Amino acid sequence: MRVVLEQKALEALASETRIALLKALIDRQQTVTQLAKVVGQDKAGVFRHLQKLSEGGLVEKDNGHGFTYYRLTVRGKSVISPTENVRIALLLGGAFTAMGIAYYGTIGFVSRPEVAESVRSLVSSPAVAGTTPGLGLAALLSLLCGVLGVVLSTYLLLRRLRPRRARLSPDEAREESTLGAAS
Repeated sequence: MRVVLEQKALEALASETRIALLKALIDRQQTVTQLAKVVGQDKAGVFRHLQKLSEGGLVEKDNGHGFTYYRLTVRGKSVISPTENVRIALLLGGAFTAMGIAYYGTIGFVSRPEVAESVRSLVSSPAVAGTTPGLGLAALLSLLCGVLGVVLSTYLLLRRLRPRRARLSPDEAREESTLGAAS
């Protein structure tokens, strides 16, 4: 996978501290206070570094839940761990392939003469008389499993793109509140 960076992104990567901040944001969103502890610098300095990273399109803010959390953008993730996008593509591709195999396998199974005859005998009850068996219950269940696989893969993808927030300790919450009031 090719990563294309603009001048602002390259400028943002010109600092060891900013690279350390990007690495700290790989697994979860964090506040300025939490990131300051990770890199061992004051919050004002970390905030300036985060602004540079934001200008370069490598991090973004999330102002939800009363605190400002920072997280990697897709571009930031591709700079730090370029193989992650390949894993995501394989996960979704595998889910769609499994759904297709389940669909066509079920159609092939249900269309066999002996299976079709047994399905017709099951369907010939008075409640469903006159209807054609179609794909039958087995086909419906396999399609449901395929759809469930796609939904689960999409959920995992979205969880990976939007990592969980790091929990704030009471002291960090107090510090973040004073930082938010000052800016």
